[in-house]
Amino acid sequence: MKKSTMMVNTLLPVVLGVGLLVGMVWRTCMPFVVLPELDVIAMVGITLIALVLEYYMVGKVKRSWVLQILLAAVTFGGLGMAAGAPGVGMNTFLVGAIAFAILTFVFDSMVARLEVTTDKKCAVIPTAFVLYLACQCFMGMF
Repeated sequence: MKKSTMMVNTLLPVVLGVGLLVGMVWRTCMPFVVLPELDVIAMVGITLIALVLEYYMVGKVKRSWVLQILLAAVTFGGLGMAAGAPGVGMNTFLVGAIAFAILTFVFDSMVARLEVTTDKKCAVIPTAFVLYLACQCFMGMF
């Protein structure tokens, strides 16, 4: 039986917060270095890290989609604005929610296909990495 959990919405702010904290320390110590913006590719990476951590901590879960998408939008937009990350505006709420929803659906579908293999625990990280590379390829088309 799948468990209903909000672990990904707990891990998402943790991963994003650590990344933004490292960026703030980096900007403070070395202000001449240009750091990347919180764009779609960064949101994809942060979401995939949170999803992989959730899979290893909880396993397969049943999602309440509406609440998790709203919390992801607030996480990306609100935490990014509070940290003063470069490139964060009002559209970050919408882009973060859409990126989270699509990636979570695709990642859950890919993990469901991995359930039939015997070595499914080791295959989750390469699967997330390939999904990250696919998102980079799609961003290159626009």
